[in-house]
Amino acid sequence: MELDGRNARIAHYFDVIAGTSTGGLVAAMLVTPSPSNAKQPCCEAKDIVPFYLKHCPHIFPCRTGFFGWFCKIIHIIKMIIGPKYNGKYLHKIINDLLHDTRMKETLTNVVVPTYDVKCVKPTIFSTFKARSNTLMDARLADVCIGTSAAPTVLPAHYFETVDYHTGASRSFNIIDGGLVANNPHHNIPIAAVSADLSTEKNLQGLVKIGENLIHKPLSKDDCKNNYIEPMLKDRRTLTYADMLTQFAKLLSDERRLRLQNIELETGHS
Repeated sequence: MELDGRNARIAHYFDVIAGTSTGGLVAAMLVTPSPSNAKQPCCEAKDIVPFYLKHCPHIFPCRTGFFGWFCKIIHIIKMIIGPKYNGKYLHKIINDLLHDTRMKETLTNVVVPTYDVKCVKPTIFSTFKARSNTLMDARLADVCIGTSAAPTVLPAHYFETVDYHTGASRSFNIIDGGLVANNPHHNIPIAAVSADLSTEKNLQGLVKIGENLIHKPLSKDDCKNNYIEPMLKDRRTLTYADMLTQFAKLLSDERRLRLQNIELETGHS
């Protein structure tokens, strides 16, 4: 935004945005066209954290005191026979946010891994597949509900797609894409927080982890000598924040070059 103005959005800079599990929902929020402006996404990057802080207590409701302990016992019993939460609130907010946007209608290409529990195999949804195969052109909301359905926590999501030209259909029974495509950050102290504990303290703890991470020093592996060394510039140790700043400048330069090329091609045609 500082480099390219107030209308600059993440979807304008990347050819592909991928996300797994709740990351799939984040990716969708950044690439789904806004109902009021089809060239802009429905959410900005700055909207992501407030979105989760607002809705997590309703997605993962918890109580304190005597009722809190009682609810924990009920949750344990429910986990034995089914998912811990029914997912109704999550389904509603995802449908309200993404509406009927389909995979091929996103502002830039998107890739969302899921796992089909009936077929017992990964199912990767993408803009690329949706353009060539109508049966893979699912509603983005359905894909996000499915990839966010962590086993024992939220129920698997069933939906169908239909090719209205041929009458063919395909059914999906999908759960958390993290089962097949995950990228854990081993240095993040996950033990300090719980993913579905939606107390204010826990949610703020999750935010703090992310904020602290970008200020950690960058390092690189010296495979030859089996040594990890810090990355330096002008004798100063670089941080993730420094690298993100450099990366943002590269993205901005690339976007300007592409826009210039489009203008030249348009002018010549």
